[in-house]
Amino acid sequence: NLELNLIIIGSALILSGLSILLFYKNKLGKNVMLAVVSASLSIAITVVALISILLEPKITLKGSYKMEIPVFSEYTESGYSAKLGNDDVTDAVTVSGKVDTSVVGKYNITYSYKNGKKVYKTTRTVNVTDKVAPEIKLNGKNKITVSDMKFNKESGAAATDNYDGELTENIKITKKKINDEKYNIIYTVTDLSGNKSTLVREIEIKDIVAPVITLKGKS
Repeated sequence: NLELNLIIIGSALILSGLSILLFYKNKLGKNVMLAVVSASLSIAITVVALISILLEPKITLKGSYKMEIPVFSEYTESGYSAKLGNDDVTDAVTVSGKVDTSVVGKYNITYSYKNGKKVYKTTRTVNVTDKVAPEIKLNGKNKITVSDMKFNKESGAAATDNYDGELTENIKITKKKINDEKYNIIYTVTDLSGNKSTLVREIEIKDIVAPVITLKGKS
């Protein structure tokens, strides 16, 4: 009797004459007989090929399957591996998709392996985010002393964002009274990603006007 051991994709086929003994290696590493089939050598080879096609590959991604990176940073592929039973088929995996780190958004990188006519896929999701708040700069001093609560001379402010650019027109200005001698002017701006910045100008009410002396008669 001709005896031939074939280890194919985690399964063992022993051809003995016209009989095929199918084995499967369990978690303990022991061979477990699945079936005994009587067939010719050509049929046995066909069975081996079918087993290879029917097995599902396992594509494993290195790193996280869901990533978050800041806008304008660099995306680096973390790597991947693929196995079809006991065989390493990493080189047969194709990678598709692109991450544009200059644009905030959600991107998918797809890892595909074709086995026969069927294509198996695994996806990594990369979120490019903007979490940097805008920067507000006050025109003038951030602390001002005035003599009248009705002071309305607003110096204004400017705002810029790392992603959205110029946001000065989006600044919202509110006033908040602290007490009879102080109040705050609050400047708030929010970018398109929802990042919010606030800056305060302090106003102090104080008598800073010198008295006027008027002479009677000739000086």
